[in-house]
Amino acid sequence: MESAYRRYYILDIFNLWGVVVVRRNAVLAFIYFILSIAILSTEYRLGALEVRSSLYSGFYHGQLGEYVYNGDDLASYLDWELEPLYFVGAEFDFEFDTGLYARADFSAGIPGTVGTIEDSDWADEDDPSIKTHFSAHDNVLTGALSSRLQLGYQHWVSEKISLSAALGLSLMYFHMDAVDGYLEYPPGSEKVDSYGVGISYRQFYRIPHIGIGLATDRRRSLVFSSELLFSPFAACDAVDNHHKKGLDYYDFMRNGLFFAVEMGMDLELAPQRSFRVDLSYIVVPEYRGTSYFVCTDTIYDNGCSYEGYVSPTYTDAAGASLTLFGLSLGYRIELQ
Repeated sequence: MESAYRRYYILDIFNLWGVVVVRRNAVLAFIYFILSIAILSTEYRLGALEVRSSLYSGFYHGQLGEYVYNGDDLASYLDWELEPLYFVGAEFDFEFDTGLYARADFSAGIPGTVGTIEDSDWADEDDPSIKTHFSAHDNVLTGALSSRLQLGYQHWVSEKISLSAALGLSLMYFHMDAVDGYLEYPPGSEKVDSYGVGISYRQFYRIPHIGIGLATDRRRSLVFSSELLFSPFAACDAVDNHHKKGLDYYDFMRNGLFFAVEMGMDLELAPQRSFRVDLSYIVVPEYRGTSYFVCTDTIYDNGCSYEGYVSPTYTDAAGASLTLFGLSLGYRIELQ
């Protein structure tokens, strides 16, 4: 019981931090990125260290999946669509002439309506294959943060081509609300309008990964690069607040697969200045983990005997997935 309350408290602190940072400090963060790039481009040149920094903006198109299981049967599936999610960010690269390099990337999503969320339930105990409930709502992004840190080594196999290998950590956080919309209970029946925030959902991914890269000579006016990332250790913590049912669900998925493919192109505009285009495809296939719920109110017909009740932890009762296709455009400054 104590461990459940402890996790509940820690997650609430993290989620509050994420919302405050994205919604109230986005402008300050953007100014900080610009000032950082100005400092790097004018003051720092440490021995054999080469520094590159860039500002970029772009979008993700894809979806986050939320799953609820009753044994081996799928009891509920929520498809949180991103069509699209816009973001801004900054990247910093540090390369030594020995081939060692470090990379840090930070981005923040722009709050607003990013698509639709569709909620489907299979609650017929006699026939779990029958869909019993359906609803659709606006998917409103409240906050999104992403960060990637990498340490690696680059080896030139020829005068024009280099190969690289890296270890890294990717962090991704999404906070979305299901707002307004309609209900169909059962599916195909007359639509009933729904108003206000019905569900709030958050996913937080922590993914240690390895990467393999390929790049062309940076001394040329047109540079191409690509990287493949992989991990079997994707961890995801998720929180689902069912505001109109008085229930909060806490899900913990571990050891999921993670794949990412990234391709970039730099076009030189002036010495040490370039325009950059990046394409990315990120996948965390659906995987399952543990779940418990907390009763936040007893005025609803939710089976809660008292407010604050914490359920037992159920194994393989929840799941999550992530699919993102991204495109970004940026401006890069390079010191040589």
